[in-house]
Amino acid sequence: MKGICHKKQQETRPRFSGGVGLDQLLGRSSFGQPSAALTSDIIEGRICESKDFVQVPVGPDGEIRTFQKKDVWSRPYFQDSRTGINHLRLNEDNIWELAHPQLVHIELDDFQFIAEYLTDGEFGLRNPEGPDQNKEAIAQCVSAWEAAEKLAMDDMLEHISEKVRFLEWDNEDVLTVAILVYRTGGPSLHAHEMMKDWISSFLAHHFWVYIKDEAIGHYFRKRLRRLPELERDVFEKRAESLRNGADPDEDVESDEGGLDDDDL
Repeated sequence: MKGICHKKQQETRPRFSGGVGLDQLLGRSSFGQPSAALTSDIIEGRICESKDFVQVPVGPDGEIRTFQKKDVWSRPYFQDSRTGINHLRLNEDNIWELAHPQLVHIELDDFQFIAEYLTDGEFGLRNPEGPDQNKEAIAQCVSAWEAAEKLAMDDMLEHISEKVRFLEWDNEDVLTVAILVYRTGGPSLHAHEMMKDWISSFLAHHFWVYIKDEAIGHYFRKRLRRLPELERDVFEKRAESLRNGADPDEDVESDEGGLDDDDL
């Protein structure tokens, strides 16, 4: 291909860029089965003054990840004449570069999810099987959310907001995500509203389970006090649930054992 120079290079460990899937990175095929072992003997492409590609410096050391221009160019959060956003520029080598100020704050492992989404429209484990993969998919969603939020990637954030609904969450994980999402400052995107709606609905539905949980009950109440928006959303969802008729099994369970004044 014109504009790309190839050279074979020995390395002690594999490197990844662009759309290498996380399943491959984790040593799995797309069906959740072990994939062939990755080798350290790879072909590394060097771009030679090509404007068909975009280089992305990631992390504090600015390690370069390279994308086809089509995967980056039309993203309004990277450049948009209507809003004046423009993070794309020609660097000194006459190659397009994404010069986003938040890239320095993103870890390479987390950027892998960004890379997958930009090239494939998805990221991480597509169809997790069993509790271990489910737990891993949850961790991936949390890391991907933090990275995508730094770059204001609203489409990826919406994708994550949809993906979390198909995973099995435990109470502690949801509370962790609630803190992550509700402590966010800056402009609120539609994805934030989607995620907050899901989080507050979950917490409201399991409200008494959280209150009576000896491990995280105190932590749950503390978070509600420190995050007023979360407290408001949870109690609004709870009130709506009560108006519509709460689950009788949940109400019976909530009355068992009673609560001391210190619990509220």
